[in-house]
Amino acid sequence: MRNVTFNSKHVVFAVVLSAVIAMTAGCVEVKIKDYVDPQAPNKEFNRILVNCLERGMIHKTKAELALVHVLNRCASNLKADISTNYLFPTRKYSEQQIFEILKQNGFDGYLVVDFRDQEIQYQGTSVASSPSYNESGSIVMFYNIDLIDVETQTCVWTASSKLEGLGMTYKKMISEMTKKICSKLRILKFIK
Repeated sequence: MRNVTFNSKHVVFAVVLSAVIAMTAGCVEVKIKDYVDPQAPNKEFNRILVNCLERGMIHKTKAELALVHVLNRCASNLKADISTNYLFPTRKYSEQQIFEILKQNGFDGYLVVDFRDQEIQYQGTSVASSPSYNESGSIVMFYNIDLIDVETQTCVWTASSKLEGLGMTYKKMISEMTKKICSKLRILKFIK
């Protein structure tokens, strides 16, 4: 058996390697604070239009596709679709026009995900016995989410979401938020 001794260089290397792996692997924390209207109709939504009010078309498209994908997978009786198939980004719509389009196309739910703010939080880390200093940042995004009953044109569920991601892509962060939204809607029996 070989006798191996570890010196401080080995320990520093192992710690730095572990930190790099943790940062590149990434993680997302999603917090949702929500409220259900006490007079909300006791109904299951079967067809939901997802509209993400995002910073630009790239983010809007990614967010809507991620939401629709997860919603359609998590609820067998649900058919969700992206807004740009019905509400064209090149046009301005009144609230009444939006609901007319939703009704004409058989939607009973309208899920609006509204981007509110973004922060980048920096943290400095240093390794013992090493003069190096590493600065890394996590992205924090804030969203408001409303589920609107198309028939009554009233919001039945509203939520605020905080996403915090370290070493994650935008698509992955939105996907994690979508899973949380889906879970909440299932618990509330708005989808099955």
